[in-house]
Amino acid sequence: SAAAIGFLIAVSGAVGFLISGSYLKVNIPLSIGFLNIPAFLIFVPITTFMARIGARTVHKIDKKKISKYFGIFLLIVALKFLFEYFKL
Repeated sequence: SAAAIGFLIAVSGAVGFLISGSYLKVNIPLSIGFLNIPAFLIFVPITTFMARIGARTVHKIDKKKISKYFGIFLLIVALKFLFEYFKL
């Protein structure tokens, strides 16, 4: 399912951050490479719990509404990036 694939992507990303940051000569407190241990320990249980709630909620809402809201969200993010890039 999507959750299993998401987990594999997250693990490979975390390993990538561990490896890529390990070559730095900078000592980042409470971190291994680019992976911040306290943030990791906070985000993993919260996202695991909230993913179930999000999936359950999305299945209860009309698909057209979800697509419309997500499209609006993407437009807002794109406009924000454009305004920041062109310093408007």
